[in-house]
Amino acid sequence: MSWAKVDDGLHDHPKVDAMLEADELHGAAALGLWVAALSYSADQLTDGEITCRALRRLFPEHGLQLAAALVKHNLWDVNDSGWTIRGYLDCNPPREEVLERRRADAERKAAARAQRASERTSGRTPERTSEGNPRGRPDTPTRPDPTRPDPKSSSPAVDGRAPATTAAQAVANGRTTSSSTIDTNDLAEHVRGILQNGNDGLTGDEPCKPPTVAAILAALEKHSPTNDIAITVATEVRSIAQAQNRAPNIAGLYAAKLGERVNGHEATR
Repeated sequence: MSWAKVDDGLHDHPKVDAMLEADELHGAAALGLWVAALSYSADQLTDGEITCRALRRLFPEHGLQLAAALVKHNLWDVNDSGWTIRGYLDCNPPREEVLERRRADAERKAAARAQRASERTSGRTPERTSEGNPRGRPDTPTRPDPTRPDPKSSSPAVDGRAPATTAAQAVANGRTTSSSTIDTNDLAEHVRGILQNGNDGLTGDEPCKPPTVAAILAALEKHSPTNDIAITVATEVRSIAQAQNRAPNIAGLYAAKLGERVNGHEATR
């Protein structure tokens, strides 16, 4: 950030007094333009140059009239691109000096940050031997790579079959799970996901009522279906709900259809 210097005698400077006496209202506005232009020049590093575009930005209305007042009372000078704040470089550093100071400050701060970082790490990083281990310490096993499975921690296969897969994993992998891979609780959650996802196909005013895992679990425990049957019935019930284009108690409909299938009756629509 740059700073522009303002003479502490500006308030009663003869040039300012003359401008205010000539037209107090416009003179005060012109003085405001002078201060705004001073701030603009310090911020943009224009060395006191004010272009016509900058003037329109600072004072969209009456800017030319106010600039003429500043020129008349020797506070601004006219140049080829607009105006120059008279005496700006007498009190404020030029662009090159500001940029050089900023560069030096940036280098100094970067060096200080590097020094602090070096001090934080020095004394805590053990010396390394050519083998790559800390000097004076026995070889220690490295930490396992979290992105690779640990074969020792994997569940062993039982009777030559793959370990059990949860319902959430089966859905994510796009597989239909078999009766040997999901327990009752996971199966209930799997069925709920099938029924709930079926709501996307309805076009009625209301979607299907969200099925509850408790209701589905009760139906599974009552009829004890295989996982394949439970999942097949869930898919059929989802299709029925979509075709009817209404909002049934989809968990209750599932329980009824599951009972029919398990008891050997053909499901009815």
